[in-house]
Amino acid sequence: MNRRIFTMILLACCFGCSNDDNNFEAEQNMEPKDFPERIDGSLEHQGNQREFILHIPQGYDGTEETPLVMVLHGGSGNAESVQGFTQMNPVSDQNGFLVVYPQGFGPASPGYSWADGRATSATEMEVDDVGFIEKLVSELRSEYNVDSKKIYVCGFSNGGFMTQKLACELPDTFAGVGTLAATIGLDVLQNCSNAQSIPTIFMLGDADAFVPYDGGTVANNPTPVEGIETLVDYWVENNACATNEPALKLPNTDTTDNSTVTLFKYTDCDCNADVSFYRINGGEHTWSGVENVSYEEVAGETNEDINASSVLWSFFSQYELCLE
Repeated sequence: MNRRIFTMILLACCFGCSNDDNNFEAEQNMEPKDFPERIDGSLEHQGNQREFILHIPQGYDGTEETPLVMVLHGGSGNAESVQGFTQMNPVSDQNGFLVVYPQGFGPASPGYSWADGRATSATEMEVDDVGFIEKLVSELRSEYNVDSKKIYVCGFSNGGFMTQKLACELPDTFAGVGTLAATIGLDVLQNCSNAQSIPTIFMLGDADAFVPYDGGTVANNPTPVEGIETLVDYWVENNACATNEPALKLPNTDTTDNSTVTLFKYTDCDCNADVSFYRINGGEHTWSGVENVSYEEVAGETNEDINASSVLWSFFSQYELCLE
């Protein structure tokens, strides 16, 4: 047989075998699997073992691409405590999305802090939390059937400040960002010019004793922060939102919590990147809808007119990643 013809036949056979093997492997990866409800994981970053907890919703078997919500705890919190604090797991089970709870690294008794661009313990230790989050997202995408167009991040207090840093520095990763009981450090905002348009939701009480509504200095942290209305205006302008909808007073379903909620919505934005701001009138430093009596003794009364976790998912679920 002519050597050239023999070689072509051999290559054709090899390419055929390779494609068959790849197809077989893909089919194997799509087979249903049993997953535990909770996975305690870690990965190495900057020479340290960084921890996280992954909640897997009921019915997840890995056969379909699934949205992922990342929840960042507040300062002195951890991956364990933030689950009860937010009650995001039941919302995950009801709606079928994965939830990951990364853990900060800077010591903040009794838990940890994030390097959110302000003077936190993690910042002073030069912890690269942006790199850790980026690596964690990559690992979860490789291990689980995560829909890369439906990855969202939200956080409370120190974790909320961190979400703003992530929105500025990982613009191609998240399809939506939620910032609760937080704004943004002035230095972070100044370095966030011309950011990617990204759907953004805020919740902040105007009586929050820990995060000044109009900006200034956060308790126990010398780094100045921007006021919430200026921050909202930044994202409205950045996302080129054309419509400022009339302010909406939400039903005061709990008249005993000493607070109400007003919703400000900005729509018709580039990349469908709407902005929503839930102002908790009379609200303090809490996660709306999840009452914690002992925590309230320190942080103030919890607004019960909305459930923050449900509101976050309702907002996130409208959007997919849009790269301009």
